Amino acid sequence: GILRRTENLERDMLIILRYYTFLLKHHKTTSHLRSMVPNVSVPMNFGREHIGSPAHSNLLLKLGEGEDLRANSLILSYNSPVILHLTSTLLQTSLEMEDFSRAAVDCFIDSLYTGGVDLLTRATFRDVNKMASVFEVSWLVTRCQEYFMELSEQVTKESHQDMLYIFEEGRYVLETLKNETL
Repeated sequence: GILRRTENLERDMLIILRYYTFLLKHHKTTSHLRSMVPNVSVPMNFGREHIGSPAHSNLLLKLGEGEDLRANSLILSYNSPVILHLTSTLLQTSLEMEDFSRAAVDCFIDSLYTGGVDLLTRATFRDVNKMASVFEVSWLVTRCQEYFMELSEQVTKESHQDMLYIFEEGRYVLETLKNETL
């Protein structure tokens, strides 16, 4: 059942991670590395239960106030060409994430592990959208746009606070992220 599937997934992820590590030692370019890594179509559900796994979490995410979170660089790299470059070409083992709230980083990592946006809220939207843009997670940028559109369609004339939120977030995305597709 589910326990066997989890054990098999952990074994498979360990094999892929070892293969990936081998490639890092023997190949220096990201494009060559990308062609050698098994083809995975994202978004994909790698399993929320693997977030922070001591056996597979080789990337340290440094949050504000000395707080850290661990994640699997391979899973994040499948979703993000920027993280792939940082971890495979530049050999970084940690990422500075103190500009983002803990809840937003949790949502971002959960999204990359599960292929969904279950934890996305109005409070985390801006940071998650920014991380998706900065790390070039194209499918997550699209999901953030869809989430924003759903929120904007729910706004009524009577809800001035909701209207203000939609206008502020729209302005932020347009001005800061230079994204005109919202």
